[in-house]
Amino acid sequence: PGEGPVVPGSSGRGRKGPDHETSRNGEVGGTVSLDRPVVLIVDRDADTRDRVGRWLEDAGLDVVTCPGPTAPEFTCIGSRDGHCPLAQEADLIVLDLWLDSDAAMVGTRAWNLVRFYRSWDKPLVVMSDRHDDVAEWVEDLPVAAVDWPPDRRDLVETIGVMNKT
Repeated sequence: PGEGPVVPGSSGRGRKGPDHETSRNGEVGGTVSLDRPVVLIVDRDADTRDRVGRWLEDAGLDVVTCPGPTAPEFTCIGSRDGHCPLAQEADLIVLDLWLDSDAAMVGTRAWNLVRFYRSWDKPLVVMSDRHDDVAEWVEDLPVAAVDWPPDRRDLVETIGVMNKT
């Protein structure tokens, strides 16, 4: 809780900061290139963000990560003012459908983020073990779903397909 977005570097270690933004030209953070797609991973668990981030970097993608809405308000920056610098820089978003805000049942919930990200026409891959919820939340949106916990091959292949749409 309270941790900021993480931008993994080429060494696999990330830089943290609550106001850290990354630009595609790599000036801030220095890890995002112009020729590689950028994937934003939104997951409440740091180990999952790191593991999935490594998988995607190994697949040739640039990665930025975010824990999603955190205590005490569980409100996403983007839902406050309609501007999320991490999501705007991303070419595709991977979202865990069980965030801290969902566990607390307050603030910006994962289903709010599904609509928010799709309003920007960003390809979206959601991770969930609640398939009934996924169908209900995304029935009219072009969103791909993968099982939770994610399988490396399945997730990388799904992102590859979604990134081409």
